[in-house]
Amino acid sequence: MKKKLRIFSLIFLIITSLVACNTGESSKSDTLNKKDFERRIKKDDVRNKRYPEIDAYIEKNKKEKEEEKEETKTASLLFGGDIIPHMPINDYALNYGEGDYDYSRSFEDIKGFAEDFDFFMLNNEFSVNGDYEVSGYPLFNCNENIYKAIKDSGVDLLTTANNHCLDTGVEGLTSTIEAIKKHGLDYVGTSESSYRPYVIKEVNGIRIGILSYTEILNGNDYLLDTKEKYNMVNTLSPHQVKTDIEKLKKKNVDLIVVYPHWGEEYSSYPREDQIELAHDMVDWGADIVIGNHPHVIQPQEVYKGKDGRSGLIYYSLGNLLSNQKAIAFEGDYRVEQGLLVECNIEKKPGDKAKIKSFKSHTTIVDRSFDEYGYLDKTYVATRYLDDDDLMATLDYGTQDLIRLGYDMNLETLYREIE
Repeated sequence: MKKKLRIFSLIFLIITSLVACNTGESSKSDTLNKKDFERRIKKDDVRNKRYPEIDAYIEKNKKEKEEEKEETKTASLLFGGDIIPHMPINDYALNYGEGDYDYSRSFEDIKGFAEDFDFFMLNNEFSVNGDYEVSGYPLFNCNENIYKAIKDSGVDLLTTANNHCLDTGVEGLTSTIEAIKKHGLDYVGTSESSYRPYVIKEVNGIRIGILSYTEILNGNDYLLDTKEKYNMVNTLSPHQVKTDIEKLKKKNVDLIVVYPHWGEEYSSYPREDQIELAHDMVDWGADIVIGNHPHVIQPQEVYKGKDGRSGLIYYSLGNLLSNQKAIAFEGDYRVEQGLLVECNIEKKPGDKAKIKSFKSHTTIVDRSFDEYGYLDKTYVATRYLDDDDLMATLDYGTQDLIRLGYDMNLETLYREIE
């Protein structure tokens, strides 16, 4: 009897131990952390056949990790108006460079402002042709050293489709492009042979498509007398603009910028057909439209397109650098004023790029005299209006021009587009 009791007790003890072991193993599995769980799954060489739900879990977790690694992308863009080197600008550069053209003084203040931006573009309204003498109005031909000053001031890209791109002929158009590339700048609006409607620039991971067109060629259209030559200049045709935007949209760009050279000179308000075309550009897919040519600024507009998107439109940024002075325009100070437009772009993971904010910065071109002659220099009003100490470094005449330019530009910028 005692022997039977001992056997029974031993069996009970074994059963109890087995149950306890199973319970402990289950508890351990329940408390596995995420990494241990995934490690054990990976060791199971038949999991694809036996555990399809685990495959789905791993794939979902992998995707979540990849999305976590993606960060919101941002880019600060700066847009400028017309660069028109009249002869006094060239003469000063020649004297300052002691026989070798040096245009840096005219761009000093622009450089101090633009260095904080990721991408800067403006309008190149002149040619560079070494076979011609340096000249100003009406046929602008500049020394190629101007591109060194432009590059050093922070500019990345130049728009070249405008009414002065053929000032020294087709040869001047191609030599201008060669000089631009030689100095490490990009361009859009003209080409050396085949049609080149746009350029795509990647700025901090944001792909930006840029197009440039001109409405007029100052009667030099006849120079484009073959199909190849005709394709060297992007002319402003609504049908062509729409076609080019549609092509650009297929290139997986995040933002589209159009630079039309259009409008009436010295008019502070755009024509009705310009307003209609600017709205069409946004409806077709443009996000930003930056106009030039009038040599004075025109209003800005945030236009809500047919698809619900909002497009930013500046009908004209005026002169960024020129020798057009109020004294020669019956006291009209508008020709001495311009704009730099700041646009801050944001692109969140899985979303489209958007204009997070934008701001207009008044510029003025002031003239002074020193041992090298008359200097035309651009000043960015924002730098001085926000800093009393910096403003105090300027003479009273320049200070007055900055304040006047700021007030006049405000009045024009916010005029309602009807």
